[in-house]
Amino acid sequence: MKNRYWVTTSLLVLCVLFLNYLPACAENVNHVNLPAPIAPINGRLSMAITFPGDGSQLDVDGFRRSYTTAKNLGVSLCTLYYMWSELESSQGNYSWGDLDFPMQLLAEQQLRVSFILKIIDTSQLGTYPKDLRFRTFDEPGFVRRLTRFVETLLARYPSQINYLWIGNEIDDYFVSHRDAIPAYKNLLSEVVRAVHAKYPGVKIGTISTYHDAKMQKALDVIEQTGTVGDIVGFSFYPQSISGATPTTTEPYMQDMIAIAKRIRKPFLITETAWSAEGLGGSDAHQVEYLRDLFRIYRRYKDQMDVLGLFVLYDFPGSVNQDLAAQAGIQGQEDFVRFTGSLGYAKNDGTPRPAWSALQEELKKLK
Repeated sequence: MKNRYWVTTSLLVLCVLFLNYLPACAENVNHVNLPAPIAPINGRLSMAITFPGDGSQLDVDGFRRSYTTAKNLGVSLCTLYYMWSELESSQGNYSWGDLDFPMQLLAEQQLRVSFILKIIDTSQLGTYPKDLRFRTFDEPGFVRRLTRFVETLLARYPSQINYLWIGNEIDDYFVSHRDAIPAYKNLLSEVVRAVHAKYPGVKIGTISTYHDAKMQKALDVIEQTGTVGDIVGFSFYPQSISGATPTTTEPYMQDMIAIAKRIRKPFLITETAWSAEGLGGSDAHQVEYLRDLFRIYRRYKDQMDVLGLFVLYDFPGSVNQDLAAQAGIQGQEDFVRFTGSLGYAKNDGTPRPAWSALQEELKKLK
């Protein structure tokens, strides 16, 4: 597909662009109490929870309403995405305010967190504390610093983070840097060892893009990187697989199950969607994909930890246009329409047909 790379490497950038509104909202909160530990929950649906409107006028109650809406739909885990540098600017200099804010509101709704720490962000390295010079993933100083940061993160939010992902969609990076895979696995092994010593209930893993790896004939990268850790995660956007339709994706799910079995790890889907516009998307196709996705999930749910959906509300038009500009693809309206129609409701809050379909499918799981 001509637009495959833009689709598969840019969706998380969208989340970051939109969620950059969080700091402005957090500044309006005079005091944010850290959340107390919350009781275990058994839900198996996660979502990247976005918000209606352009974010400029969204207040604390607006965020709270979105989290409440997601909880009422049946969501039990919220996916959060952060660069390391956003939370630690230099050694020991932490900026927790922007994370305290959503964590507090999520705790109010008894929503757990699937936390993606983007030391790798699709095809490139993430951003690190400014005093930290990257050489290799398993350089002792890098290992110590990352391990210390992860322990500090988990100590600040006890019992809230269920899943911790070290890197996001890492196959897109390692397909061009295969020689770095052993060093990354050494790093991950050290992080797993340290975390399990203090937080044995936290599952640590890797996220890969099944659709990219499939199209690039690089599924072996997923198997190589996925052998370390507790779990392997897949992002899955079948629109980017040549020939895929909303109702012909079950073989891909079977393939993910087979990969997980070969490396002897449980797996989950961190995010998946079919757009309502752009790149062949439509309201009807979005509904068809959702219903078939849940049919497949019901069949294989005993072999999957969690099903992750993307996203609650569409991103605002300005974010989609900004993304196109950053990617150097101004004027690609098909792409802008795709990224701007992934939600189960429009950005103005109007539910799409997929919203009702989602409610119906979730009732079948109860």
